[in-house]
Amino acid sequence: MLIVNTQSPVTHSIYRANLKKKIATSQKQIRNKVITANADITHRTQAVNAKRSYQTIEDEQEARQAIVADQIKVWRRTLPTLMKKLSRISDPRRPKSIKHKIAVLMIFGLLAFVFRRSSRREMNRELTGAAINHHLRKIFPELDSIPHADTLARFLERINVGVIEDAHIALIKQLITGKKFKRLLINGCLPITIDGCQKLFRNGLLHDSHWLQRTVGSEGNKISQQYVYAMEANITLKNGLSIPLCPNIWRWKIISLLILSVSNIVSWSLLKGYQLD
Repeated sequence: MLIVNTQSPVTHSIYRANLKKKIATSQKQIRNKVITANADITHRTQAVNAKRSYQTIEDEQEARQAIVADQIKVWRRTLPTLMKKLSRISDPRRPKSIKHKIAVLMIFGLLAFVFRRSSRREMNRELTGAAINHHLRKIFPELDSIPHADTLARFLERINVGVIEDAHIALIKQLITGKKFKRLLINGCLPITIDGCQKLFRNGLLHDSHWLQRTVGSEGNKISQQYVYAMEANITLKNGLSIPLCPNIWRWKIISLLILSVSNIVSWSLLKGYQLD
């Protein structure tokens, strides 16, 4: 009989020992059933939850250099197609005041995404130094100048961002039709994971109809809040790699007018933007 867990250290240790023995017995029975049935179990992911195997600094540096070299090969192979799509963006700037080409601005924005820079200040601090740009220009010769993050933000505010989304879709189509994910499928399928997340919130109801609204707090101490919520879809591969698709930002007018379930909203957005030929 399994002893019930209590606060006593003695009974707790006995409880844990019996529990481990029971778990080991159950796992042995499962393994025997798998062997008897000659079953082939396909693991959902190849991601490893283990400590690093590097014994020396040189081993780790060599492994990191190999990873970077493989990443550079991918960037140089996919960048021409991506830049060809992005070159269709109409430049709204005055021709005489242009200092940075569109290609430079787009590469700078892509690098901020690749290196996971979360703010413009962080982009300026981490991606505009002399050392990092010396190495980046070896990989991307197109980077003949280094823009300020505010310059990129102003440019993105004035262009049709749908062109960037179309380029993103074209790149994913190219990877899928080129069978780049063939070894990373799960049960022969390319799964798409869908999740919602809150981006930010603020107390009070300011004059902005795009924010969602809610009331939080206990009875007698309730406050109104506005918040931004996004539905995100990702292609999730067998090795644990996740490729983000374009998120959908929920707005108050859309939620109040469209009586749709979450699944219908996401399905509609995916079919609209990611239907493969």
